[in-house]
Amino acid sequence: MSETFLPELPQELWRAGKLELAHGVQQFLQVIRMATAGLGQFLAEIENRGAKDLYGHGSTASWFAELAG
Repeated sequence: MSETFLPELPQELWRAGKLELAHGVQQFLQVIRMATAGLGQFLAEIENRGAKDLYGHGSTASWFAELAG
C-alpha cells in the first residue's frame, strides 16, 4: 500500500483565515474520498470471496456492520 498524506490541523485553528479553512476542508475531503475508494475495493474483494467463508457471516454487509460498530 502507498503512504497516505493526512493534513495537519493548525494548532490554533481559530487563527486560520477563511482561505486556510477552505483549503483544509478540501484536503480532508480528498483524504476521505481516497479512503472511501480503498475501503470499497476491500469490501468488494470480501464480497467476491464470500464473507461467510472468511468471517462466518451471512453477508459482507452484516460483517461490516459488526466491525464498524
